[in-house]
Amino acid sequence: MLVIVAATRLLPPDRAAMGVGIIGGAAGLGTALGPAIGGGIGQSWGWRALFWLLAAASIALIPAVRRVVADTRPGDTSRLDVPGGMLLGAGAGLLLFGTTRADGADGFAAPSSWGALLAGALLAALFVWRTRTAAEPFVPPSLFAHRGYLAAVTVIFLAMAVNLAALVLVPLMVIEVGGLTPGEGALVMIPGGLALAVAALVAGRLGARGANEGTLALAGLVLVAAAMLFLSTVAAGAAPWLAGVAVAVLGAGFAVVVTLTTTAIGSLLPPEQAGAGVGVFQGAQFLGAGAGPAVFGVVLSAREGTGRLNPLHTGPAAAYSDTFLVLALLALAAMIAALWLRRARAAAPSVSSARVPG
Repeated sequence: MLVIVAATRLLPPDRAAMGVGIIGGAAGLGTALGPAIGGGIGQSWGWRALFWLLAAASIALIPAVRRVVADTRPGDTSRLDVPGGMLLGAGAGLLLFGTTRADGADGFAAPSSWGALLAGALLAALFVWRTRTAAEPFVPPSLFAHRGYLAAVTVIFLAMAVNLAALVLVPLMVIEVGGLTPGEGALVMIPGGLALAVAALVAGRLGARGANEGTLALAGLVLVAAAMLFLSTVAAGAAPWLAGVAVAVLGAGFAVVVTLTTTAIGSLLPPEQAGAGVGVFQGAQFLGAGAGPAVFGVVLSAREGTGRLNPLHTGPAAAYSDTFLVLALLALAAMIAALWLRRARAAAPSVSSARVPG
């Protein structure tokens, strides 16, 4: 995700959307080709070869990054609030750990679950106290005075949670219910990567032309919600190719959301807050990526052996259908936040001079 931060820092505001779109397109292409290439390497040379090749490729890219990315220094000389960051990270980690430990016979009554949740809540409360009392807190409270920015953070958190949860649950469903091998299950995900690559580029072009980021993010979330409803109603327990169709729609919608909300935050904050704003925004993405699979894995386990919630779903895999239905509701909540973002962007200039310091 640091590449997106670099794009917002190094590109002028009127080109940031296109830059983020290109990054998203490259990520989508990698997502599409990765399972096939990785599967071939794993079968030919063994799975350990994948890690050695990734390590070698990463080392080879270091000189190129040093040459292309300027070693700029931020103008902001404020000190990093290490205690606040540790409280936030530890609190979020314990809350997620406690949630995953509920995936058992005792549920949240398990000591490892409620104990971790209690400790996480305590650390979260300490983080709030630290934020209110520190001279230079890890998360500046002034950021959340901007409703449009708060809406963008809410959108990206919820959208990332839905996206990552679906990307974990769909392969499990087609393997467990559809009878596919893990390699075949990975192939079902390829349409999503291809759709993400194309949609990210299109979204970047639209953003560069001054389109309202909130409006486009709302449209992307409609696609995300439609994909979840399709999975819940039609694809759950049906032919695996139907899940591939849903993943393609999900990839396209998510690409639009992440591209346009990322570029919107530079226009919603004054220049002196843009650096911290990008950091908090990226942190919300990571939290959503962790929370989605953790929470909805527990939801899936809780729905096993119970009656279906979706009256339109008549096939097997009722637990998966119910989980995707709840994910659709989460996408609906993100759509409400996107309406706030749309209103905030309509009131702001189409191209802002706000940039991340550096």
